[in-house]
Amino acid sequence: MRRVLRQLLAVCALAATSLSAHAETPAAAPAIRAVFVGIDKYRYSETNVPGAGFKDLRGAVGDAGRIKAALRTAYRLDLDTPAAGQCKSANAVSITLTDDCADREAIMAALDRQIAASTPGDTLLFYYAGHGSQFIDDQAFDQASGYNDTILPTDAREPGATAAAEILDRELLEVVNRATRRGVNVVTIFDSCNSGTATRDVLGGTAPRSVPPLRAVTGATRPRVAAGSSLQGPGYRVHLAASADGESALEAGSVGERAGVFTQALAATLLAMPQASFADIDAEVRLKVEELGHARQHPQASGALQATLGGSAVQVPLLDASSEGASFVLKGGLLSGVTEGSTYALFGSTSDALRPAGTPVATGRVASVEASVATLVPDRTRGADAAPLPRRLVARETAHAFGQRFVQVRNQAPAGERHALVQRAIAAAPVARSAEPAQLSIAAVQPAGAVMGLYAQDGRLLAELGDPASPGFGATLAQQLGKVARVQALLALRTAPAADDVRFCIATGTYDPYDCPAAAAPAAAGGLRGASNEPRLKAGEATQVTVVNASDRRRFVYVLGIDEDYSVTLLLPADGGTDPALGPRQPLQRSDVVPDAPGRYRFVTIATDAPINAQAFEQARTGARDLARCVSALEKLLCAAQDGTRDLSTPRVGTWSATVSTAIVE
Repeated sequence: MRRVLRQLLAVCALAATSLSAHAETPAAAPAIRAVFVGIDKYRYSETNVPGAGFKDLRGAVGDAGRIKAALRTAYRLDLDTPAAGQCKSANAVSITLTDDCADREAIMAALDRQIAASTPGDTLLFYYAGHGSQFIDDQAFDQASGYNDTILPTDAREPGATAAAEILDRELLEVVNRATRRGVNVVTIFDSCNSGTATRDVLGGTAPRSVPPLRAVTGATRPRVAAGSSLQGPGYRVHLAASADGESALEAGSVGERAGVFTQALAATLLAMPQASFADIDAEVRLKVEELGHARQHPQASGALQATLGGSAVQVPLLDASSEGASFVLKGGLLSGVTEGSTYALFGSTSDALRPAGTPVATGRVASVEASVATLVPDRTRGADAAPLPRRLVARETAHAFGQRFVQVRNQAPAGERHALVQRAIAAAPVARSAEPAQLSIAAVQPAGAVMGLYAQDGRLLAELGDPASPGFGATLAQQLGKVARVQALLALRTAPAADDVRFCIATGTYDPYDCPAAAAPAAAGGLRGASNEPRLKAGEATQVTVVNASDRRRFVYVLGIDEDYSVTLLLPADGGTDPALGPRQPLQRSDVVPDAPGRYRFVTIATDAPINAQAFEQARTGARDLARCVSALEKLLCAAQDGTRDLSTPRVGTWSATVSTAIVE
């Protein structure tokens, strides 16, 4: 299941800086191309149109210059240098548009030009500072907040215009996905505001960087982006938000020296820690904003936060942690895959946690687990003379306790020494058991060959494990089977269905979010068999995923997709973002989910009254498949879920529910 790009491009958001990628060849460094936009003077503001509802700004153009200066110094980028009095400048690396030159057509054309010039591994950086607003949702239901976000080019809000010049987040999503489909990483940095009560206020009484909702001002609309037209590719994106929904994104400074508080903090952070991970950059920016006295502004982050500027995307489950007395509290519990008895190492930063040789500041074992938090008991008591702990702690799991969950494996290695070695490796794997009915089997890849393979029940080779006599065979087997066991544990979270649960639907094309289409008949003989109510989808074709909060309270909703290779992807919130709670009876849709291979897909929908770290469940594909179809323990979990039963070994802790749905991809 391909990752889905977050459609919530919050204009109150400062999107992150992912200035790197996978180089096309080891010898070639990836190129960085950028578009910088800063707008203080608007054609149709109150300066020129009395009663327009928004004023000109004073610090946005300066913010574009500040972030350029930081990037030029910290990363030695040969960025363009505008001539005095000119509102447009360009060179081979970057394009800068300010004030009257930054209209809708020019901004979109600049982005198109930079995408066309990029190749896989390159990075597109888009910085915007100016007014932001919102567009009241016109039945698209693609935002948990009920609003779509917009940025305002200088020609926005023209009186009497039949089509608004504002750029909607859905249109920006098209741009971003067009780049990532080419393997280009995308950096979006927006220092503006656009959602609900959130405004970019100005300390000192000048104009806020926000304007009233689009429909309320002009009644104009822009065409909806076609469902399924936004498909993310191999490129990745990181997104940092200047503030949470309902908060202010502030400006500070004297007249003539206005600057966005967030842009100032980010520029200083990039200069000070250019090799840090995005998660660490975000954490430092938060601290700087708070230390400057702006306690009501809380920057947010989402995306490939474990990557670094100039580095590749990384996927390692990490949890934030805090010290409380003699123990530590992990900000992740049962609903983040944390289990009692698992061990963790604590580090002072995400970068340290990802470093293979990183030295932890503490280690410990999970003593108790609740729905969204867990208690970690340290291995050693810290003495009174111990060095102070870092103000931020990041936890990385070092050993996972699976409890009584086992993957049943059949040993079909040739009789003799190799059979004995395989049997020994199965016995040593913490999640494996040699038993029937077997889910998977181990046999020689070639007759009388030394290399063993992991096989599905239908005889397909799923993964090569190597020679059982090699030192790494046991670790490779344990890693493969551990991924299977994690999926089992995730599926076992399911709870008995209730009338007020969040309802899940997946189908091809667009549909009424309150009326899930009936499942189609199998496409042809020889296809995958399944229950008559299982949706039928097509590989490589965009589908629409919808959840509806059927309860009378606001709920945080998470959807995880599981393919037959045991790859687990967080679909909602997309791109690892942080959505607000979904209101009662409110739907939420994503129209760019693409199953990339035939098979049976599983979808776990978790609804909670408090946010969780569902990203911790994600895992890359392992090559293992489950084709048992309600025969293996794994498929029995799915079949039992559809019968309304649940795994009694999973405690019901806190207010949450988890449902499992399946779909057949043909």
